[in-house]
Amino acid sequence: MGLYVEVNDKANWCTENGEMVKNPTFEKDADTLICCLIDNVIFYAIGVAYSEDELAVFREPDGRRKDFFKVKKSLLKEVAPEYETYVK
Repeated sequence: MGLYVEVNDKANWCTENGEMVKNPTFEKDADTLICCLIDNVIFYAIGVAYSEDELAVFREPDGRRKDFFKVKKSLLKEVAPEYETYVK
C-alpha cells in the first residue's frame, strides 16, 4: 500500500509545508523526501516516495494529476503514521 500522509486538507498541507518540484529525484541522504499529491477526483492522497522505486511508481502516468513536493522528513514523521516502517 505504501506510505501516505494523513491530514485533512491535503492540497493545502502540501503547499504550506513543501516546495513544489517539476522533475523530482530521489536523494537518499537528504533531509527531505518527495511527496506526490494525487488528484483522485473525489479525494486527494499524498504518497511519500521513500525510495527510488517508489518515486518511479508515482512518476508513472496513469491519467491522474500528480504534483510533487519536497517535504522535510521531520514534518513527515508527524503526519505519516507508518513512517518508521518505511524510512530507514
